[in-house]
Amino acid sequence: MITLTRQHKRRELEEWRRSDNFFCPQCKGKLILKVGQVVIPHFAHISSNDCSSAFSEGESADHLAGKQQLYEFFQSYYPVQLEAVLDKIKQRPDLLVNNRFAIEYQCSPIPKDLFDHRNAGYKEIGIKPIWIIRTPTTLQELSDGIQLFSLSKFQQLFIPRRPLIGQTLLTYDNTNKSFLYASHLLPVQQNQVIAKIRRLPIGSQQFPFLLVNPPTKRELKIYEKIYSSKRRRFLSSRVLTSRKGLKDRFLRNCYMFRIRPEELPSFIGMPTAGSEIFEGHAVEWQANLIFHVIENGMEDQSLDTFINRQPHLDRNLAWAAVNNFLLFLDQLGLCPLTPDCLRKSVPVEILFELITPHFLAKRYEN
Repeated sequence: MITLTRQHKRRELEEWRRSDNFFCPQCKGKLILKVGQVVIPHFAHISSNDCSSAFSEGESADHLAGKQQLYEFFQSYYPVQLEAVLDKIKQRPDLLVNNRFAIEYQCSPIPKDLFDHRNAGYKEIGIKPIWIIRTPTTLQELSDGIQLFSLSKFQQLFIPRRPLIGQTLLTYDNTNKSFLYASHLLPVQQNQVIAKIRRLPIGSQQFPFLLVNPPTKRELKIYEKIYSSKRRRFLSSRVLTSRKGLKDRFLRNCYMFRIRPEELPSFIGMPTAGSEIFEGHAVEWQANLIFHVIENGMEDQSLDTFINRQPHLDRNLAWAAVNNFLLFLDQLGLCPLTPDCLRKSVPVEILFELITPHFLAKRYEN
C-alpha cells in the first residue's frame, strides 16, 4: 500500500512511474501516478469508473494540499491512513485517524443527502466523522474578533446542531496553513450570522482541537450592538420591501393590532434557541406567534395551527423554537400574553443576558 505524502521526493516518484504498476485498493483498477509541475503528485484512475465516481467529487489542488497538510498534522498524535478503504460501508474518508476518526476535508459543495449518508455510514461502524471545510473566501478576509458575515446553506451543514452546545464552524485554510474558527454563532437573518472569529496556525493547533474562549463582556456588547442595529434596519425597511400586498401576514397583523413594525418591543425578534429554523428575521415569526396567541390562546392545538402555517419546516424543530421563545417570554414575566404586552419595554441588556447561555455554552466534546 502506497500513501503519497510530501516526504516522497519528486525523483523517487518519477522513477516509480517509469518502473512500477499501480492499482486501486477498492476497485483493483489500474492507476496512473501523476507527477506534474502544478498539481500535487497523486494517483488517478486511467478512465472514469464506478469507483472514482462513488468515492469522491474530484480532487482539486486545494483539496490535495489541505489533505496532505492535515495528514502530517494528525500524524503527530495518532497513526493516520490516507484514503483508507472501509469495505463494510463502501466509504473512503480523506484521513482515518487511529481507526477512530474519519476526517473529511471538504473543498466543494455536496448535497445534504450525501453528507448525511456519509455520517450515518461512519457512525454505523463506530467511527466519529469530523468535517473540516476549506475556509470560505468570505471568512478569509475577516479579522479576528466579533464579525457579521454570511454562511451558505452548504457551509451551515458543518455547524454542530446539538442542544445547549455553543455552535462552532471549524475551517482550514491550506494556503495560509491555519485553522479559522467561527465560534458562538448567533443567527441574524437569512444566512447572516454574528460570530467570534479566531485564526490559529496549524503549528499551534492540538488534537483534540482547541476550543475558542467565550466572548468577554466587552465582546458581548458588540454582539448586542450588531444584532440590535440589524433588527432596527430590518424593521424600518420592512414595509418598503414587502411584495405580498394584503397576503403579508406580518404587516397585516401589525395593522390589526395598531402597531408600526418599528415600534414592536425589543423582546420580539431576539435570537432565542432554534430561531434559525424559521426563514427571515426572527422578529417576523415571533411577532406573528404573539399575535396568534393573543387571539387564539396558548394551548397545544393553537400552537400546532401556527406551526402548520409555516411551510417546509421540520415540525419537531419548529415546536422546539416556539417553546423556547414562549419560555423566554415567561422568564420576562410577559405571560399570559395580552395586547398590553405589545406596549411593554424591556432593556436590551436584560434580553441578551437571557439568550447568551444558548450561544455561549461550551461544546461537550471536541
